[in-house]
Amino acid sequence: MVARLMARRRGLHPVRAEAEADVRPWQRAEERTARALGGRRVKRERFESAPDVADVPGWLPEVKYRKRLPRVVVAALRQAEAYAILGQRPVVVLFERGSRTGIAVLRLDDFAALARTANRTEVSR
Repeated sequence: MVARLMARRRGLHPVRAEAEADVRPWQRAEERTARALGGRRVKRERFESAPDVADVPGWLPEVKYRKRLPRVVVAALRQAEAYAILGQRPVVVLFERGSRTGIAVLRLDDFAALARTANRTEVSR
């Protein structure tokens, strides 16, 4: 009932507003990721183990939603963006002390473009 009143005040459709109110922010993040990558969000039951996003050829995205991302990651990506010129796409590579394996971090749109390019290359082979 409260959702309907709030929706009416905002000029939204009451039924859609109620349905959107039931969607958690992490679910919206998974949906945005699936849409960007051309896949689909996997709806799971509570305590069910399954990937967040499926049907992205060659990739298995795991989506995490946090109130605030680690400052070192955000600052490093901003720094890479500041250095990027003429269409270069910024990427941050992080290493943990003592580790030989790095983790690459880039914007979702840039990753989506990379995934599309990789998939086109695979199909044309």
